[in-house]
Amino acid sequence: SSDLLMILNNPNYPQRKNIRLQSAAYEQNGIAFVTLCSARKALIFGFIENGFLHPTPVGNSVLEAIENMKDSRPGITITDAVLMPNHLHILIQRERTARGKIITLGRFVGLLKETVSRQWGKGIWQRGYYDHLIRTPRDLAEVREYMASNPRKWTLDREYRAKE
Repeated sequence: SSDLLMILNNPNYPQRKNIRLQSAAYEQNGIAFVTLCSARKALIFGFIENGFLHPTPVGNSVLEAIENMKDSRPGITITDAVLMPNHLHILIQRERTARGKIITLGRFVGLLKETVSRQWGKGIWQRGYYDHLIRTPRDLAEVREYMASNPRKWTLDREYRAKE
């Protein structure tokens, strides 16, 4: 155990990097682009054929959770969502409520993951998520185009495998 502590406390040992912006950036109104991956990037959400996702039962649970959460939380609206065989892209509009509170992205993502995990077990999701705060109308347009074209470009993805 002391060897493990020496390794973990060694500044030259690779550490998980915090990729988040300062917390104040997440406390502002705005739109966030979020990507969640399946555990081990397993192709559990469906398969893509002719640019269209055919969801598995797990994928249907994810889509149902998104639909149920679209307007269910004050100050949070899911404006766009694209489910892929091993990941999910969502655009989340966040606004302060009348009480001045804003739900954190982490809390919202946690609720989404928890909803699906209750049905299928804890091993559905990869730890963490990727987020990008939208800063300009052009940024938003580029993200929406990326999301819309993602299913058509699935065969170019390094995680792509043909339907078995």
